Amino acid sequence: MELQIDVGSFLPKHQVPSFNKMVSLLTQTCPEFTKGAAMLLRDNQRGIFTIKVWDKEKGKKLQGKKIDYYPEEGKSNKKVSLVMEEKIHTKRYNNPKYLTMVGFQRYSNNQLSNDQINNILKQYGTIIEPTDDVYAEVFMTGKKKARIDLDKGKDIPDLFAEFKGNNGKSLSATIRVYYKDQPYWCQPCQAKHVGDCPEWLKEKEIKNEADEIKKGKETTLMVGDSNFRCINDGGVMASVTSITGGKIGHIVNQLKYIDTTNSHNIVLSAGQNNVAEVDDFSKEDWSQKLDREIDRYEKVIQTLKNKGKNVFIIGVPPTQVTQASKRAKEARNEVNKKLSDVAQRLMKEKKTGNSVVAFMAEEEGNYNKQTDFTDDRHISPKATTRLLNTIDNVLPQGQKLITTELKGKLTSKPYRGCYGTHPIGCRTCTAIGHSEGACNLNTKKRIRSTGNDECEAQKKLKV
Repeated sequence: MELQIDVGSFLPKHQVPSFNKMVSLLTQTCPEFTKGAAMLLRDNQRGIFTIKVWDKEKGKKLQGKKIDYYPEEGKSNKKVSLVMEEKIHTKRYNNPKYLTMVGFQRYSNNQLSNDQINNILKQYGTIIEPTDDVYAEVFMTGKKKARIDLDKGKDIPDLFAEFKGNNGKSLSATIRVYYKDQPYWCQPCQAKHVGDCPEWLKEKEIKNEADEIKKGKETTLMVGDSNFRCINDGGVMASVTSITGGKIGHIVNQLKYIDTTNSHNIVLSAGQNNVAEVDDFSKEDWSQKLDREIDRYEKVIQTLKNKGKNVFIIGVPPTQVTQASKRAKEARNEVNKKLSDVAQRLMKEKKTGNSVVAFMAEEEGNYNKQTDFTDDRHISPKATTRLLNTIDNVLPQGQKLITTELKGKLTSKPYRGCYGTHPIGCRTCTAIGHSEGACNLNTKKRIRSTGNDECEAQKKLKV
């Protein structure tokens, strides 16, 4: 016969006694243990201890026996009465779920008691294990756990509770609930379903097939700002990295961490985010910062060219953010001029080999404001497709981007088909080694003018 003591129902996890401590407790309070008629099994999962009793008659006498346990040593008035109950071996549930509830470190969620949560959960099924706090050693984590049988045919949404707080005031709280096979609203499918999104699984399968086809054949590497975000590298013979908010200097930083050994063609796109910040600096400071980034950019491209790589520099498109003011338009023209000059200088160098450095930019008249831009910073999938075809036309034979071998489309939903990452380096000056807050170019450090000449002089940024 087997009995059990459910300590976890009375005490939080960090106060549940160890196996050895429970043996000592039972030996001191239960004579049957000292006589060898009962034995504690080594199983204290979730604070439930199992007792094996050899004699069924003696086991029946132990049923209902209470054992006093003092979880806090030295505090004799802090007592918990543990009860020996018959262990139920087979208990079938309709739809049991282990719940994890989060957000209890915040006010007013932290005022909500476990009993109040249990009362809410009862609307959805039978509670198997009541709500309990989750601890990391002795520290609360802001999470709670429970087990419930969803036998009422309803799934648990995010819970909303209105209740009285510790001070008697009316409060409300929203609790996020997680459990296995929880239905969720899928944005791509615009429907509610369980498990992995079928559209995502389909894309994943196509991507895996593309990876197999491209293995050993992929010769092009594409690294750029978020205007590469719609490219699907499962539909092109290239590896695509899109850096959200990346400036010219951030592209340089990213190339330090990418293996270009097997890439014959490197396609780089950046500069729009340099233009977007033009109004944050004086014209002189902005130009000096741009020149430093261009200088680093040119050195990296020169190194790639010397290694036999073809480098294609993509010009900044006329997105809304680059057309917002006269100064922004001038800044875009300046960036594109400097990028073009980089390509021309490097092609004039007397070096052995046939490597190419080319600057590529569409004519202004080729852009349609209604169809080529999705917002103030990004070109549309249609414009992205046109860009890919343009790049494909200049790549060497046998190293084309577009091939009938790949089943995937050239573009996908933003960041679904490419490697999306954030800028490596300071977001202001792009240098590695300090954060934006410590950058001496940080525009937030500007001193506001009070009208005198001294303050006007202090407004100039330090370089």
